[in-house]
Amino acid sequence: AMIGSSLGGNIAQFIGLEYQDRIGCLGVFSSANWLHQEAFNRYIERKKLSPEQRIFIYVGTEEADDTDKTLMAGNIKQAY
Repeated sequence: AMIGSSLGGNIAQFIGLEYQDRIGCLGVFSSANWLHQEAFNRYIERKKLSPEQRIFIYVGTEEADDTDKTLMAGNIKQAY
C-alpha cells in the first residue's frame, strides 16, 4: 500500500501506477497535479489500471483547481 497527500499524493500516484503489480492499494489525498499537470495527463492516458489495484482518491471542496476532480471523472470508467 502507498498513501500520500499534496506532493506526496502526486508521488504516490506516479509510483503506485507504475508498480501496480507490487502496490495493491493506493491512497491519494489532494494531489499536487498542478506541478506537472501536462506530464501527468500524458502519463495517466497511457496507463491501464489493474482491476486488482484499489485506489482511493480524496479531493476537498476548496481545491485550487479542478485537476483532481477532472482526473477522477475522466478515469472513473476504467476504475470500474
